[in-house]
Amino acid sequence: MKNTTLYWICFAVVLLSSGRPACCQTNGPPESPVTGQFVSIVHPIDDAMVSEVVDASLKLQSKADRDSKDAVLILEIQPGTSSVGSVIDLAKRLTSDEFSRIRTVAWIPKSLDGLPVVLALACDDIIMSPTAEMGSFVTSQEYSEEELQLFAAISRRAANSLVPEAVIEVMMDSSKVLYRVKMDSGSGQSETRFLTEDALRSLQSGGATIQETEIMKDRGTELVLTGETAFSNGLVVKATAKDRAGLMKLFRLSPQSMQRSASTLSDGVPVVMIDLNKEFSPTLADYATREMQRAVSGGARYVIFRVNSTGGDAESAQGLAVSISQLSADKATTIAWVPGNAYGNAAIVALACDRIFIGEAAGIGDIESALTSGGTKLPQEQGAAIRRLEALMGDIAKQKGRSPALMRAMVNSELQVFSASHKASGETAWMTNEELIAVPDQWVTGDVVPETNVGKPMLLTADRAIALSIAEAKCRDEGELRLKLGLTARTPISVVSNTWVDGLVFFLNSGVGAFLLISAGFLALYFEAHFPSGIFTIISITCFSMFFWSRFLGGTAGTLELILFLLGVGLLAVEFFVIPGFGVFGISGIVLMCVSLVMASYTFAGMTAGESFETSLKGLGTLSAALVTVILVAIIMNQFLPQIPFVKNLILTPPGYAAPETGSVILNPNLLKSTTQTGPVTPGEVGIAASVLRPSGKAAFGDKFLDVVSDGGFIEHGARIEVLRVAGNRIVVRPINQ
Repeated sequence: MKNTTLYWICFAVVLLSSGRPACCQTNGPPESPVTGQFVSIVHPIDDAMVSEVVDASLKLQSKADRDSKDAVLILEIQPGTSSVGSVIDLAKRLTSDEFSRIRTVAWIPKSLDGLPVVLALACDDIIMSPTAEMGSFVTSQEYSEEELQLFAAISRRAANSLVPEAVIEVMMDSSKVLYRVKMDSGSGQSETRFLTEDALRSLQSGGATIQETEIMKDRGTELVLTGETAFSNGLVVKATAKDRAGLMKLFRLSPQSMQRSASTLSDGVPVVMIDLNKEFSPTLADYATREMQRAVSGGARYVIFRVNSTGGDAESAQGLAVSISQLSADKATTIAWVPGNAYGNAAIVALACDRIFIGEAAGIGDIESALTSGGTKLPQEQGAAIRRLEALMGDIAKQKGRSPALMRAMVNSELQVFSASHKASGETAWMTNEELIAVPDQWVTGDVVPETNVGKPMLLTADRAIALSIAEAKCRDEGELRLKLGLTARTPISVVSNTWVDGLVFFLNSGVGAFLLISAGFLALYFEAHFPSGIFTIISITCFSMFFWSRFLGGTAGTLELILFLLGVGLLAVEFFVIPGFGVFGISGIVLMCVSLVMASYTFAGMTAGESFETSLKGLGTLSAALVTVILVAIIMNQFLPQIPFVKNLILTPPGYAAPETGSVILNPNLLKSTTQTGPVTPGEVGIAASVLRPSGKAAFGDKFLDVVSDGGFIEHGARIEVLRVAGNRIVVRPINQ
């Protein structure tokens, strides 16, 4: 018993004296963060960009001298195109001796090749995202021999010991082979080298003991290294980091170091902020896409989306998210600022941005609820919608360097996500069980993320979003946002707000706006038929033009819908002016017009059959309400039009049909009765058109006023006509002058 007690006492003493982690040691102050600065390399590189980097380096060098310790300059190198001269100028400055206390680090978050690779090789260290790829700096573009030699000289001048001569050679000449050689170092230890074919042959002829050879790049192919492969082989890449949080942990940098230098954004650089504080709709999504494209065309460096919404139309939000995610980072950096909440479909838009800043009390996630907000769906339809959206979120996560598993968990409430650490680098990631099984020798499985697999989709608070690398930092107001982005107080932020045109488009795209436009358009046609003046035709054309114009801007209408509507109008015109009666042409025209109006009101792309049917019923409901209103108004107006002042004189009515004036001479009621009755006529009988025939109207044959139909064309009031044929009550006439 005494021996056991003594053993545990000794073990505790040893543990407390020598086994304590470095962060818990009490024999010295904790290690302070490294002085550093983060700068993004924006293409195309010009003199201003070179001055930007040099200015940041000079300030960092001065601070390092004052503090008497080295500093780190992290250059985020994005894919893009620049001129050879500008790249060489910047690479020369990076490899010069003027910044002796600065260690330059190239961070490659996305795949790149060509000239940007030269900048990466000019740095002292290279950090890559595990999934990013780095290709050769000699691509399909032709370079002179002098330029190639400059590239090679710059790469050799850098202090990166992980870039052997063989890598530089194969990057310049794709016909060379790169070998990974394991050989005896002579002291009983094995060492790994990367050699070209000539170098390997020279070693073999010198009697070196070659234990193993592996071809890293074959003849005629380009050298392509992923971050994970390069790091595991000890080639080119010093470490991997998928985001800024990983860089901070790797180099022990403070959060202030990861903010972009204020010198890198001059006061004249355009920064655009787009408000998304409403429920998402096709009109809002189209408006945001249009303003984003306008900002990029205007040279905006940052496009900020201020998101504060609980969702809205799924198709619109997903379309906007795809547009944002596909915007190249070398054109503009997209930023989501979530001061309130981004729930449902609004979270999709925020997660599609390059960087996310979130308010203190804000939340983000719960995307699955957006799939059920539109009504009850069949289980198979709900499952298909979840799978489609889950795949979309996974793709966006890969593009933006976030965890696909976490973003999928916001859609799928049954998905369980684990934290994991890389065995070699210690990097933290969040993966599903299936992803961990696929790479069992690389990752150590940790705890389950508590927000996942709890019977509801993942919803994150600000602290948890930052801890899981979904968001970058907290941001309470615009002032803090400026600080995080490195913007000075004088840097203008252009806030894009809705104009009266946008408000009009929003209203016209609503159900009330559509009802008013359709009703007014058809009522104008009805009035034009009763007293032709041309004014009501113009009103009708204007109403339907505004309907399709608002739908075009709202993103729900296209050329097809307009063609169908015009075709329907044309068929009705043929039925009305050319072919007597009401038959196939008239019915087909009405059907085409109704179909085009419904199609122009909604976007059916990506919907299931049930969703398309429900959406069609909504459009038919608005259209039906408008048509019923037109019919009711027509019935009422038929009763009162002849008595309305200033209107009764415009209506063409034959004698005996208008209300008599007081004190005027009227016909004998018996005679009036006989004249208003349709009497028999025979083919060839001649009469007078008592109203305009287009093609139907009234005609007088002696003392008889009859309903007649023109045989084809338009007949003016008062023209002499003759009867062609009689079929029951249908009397077909034509002008005598034909």
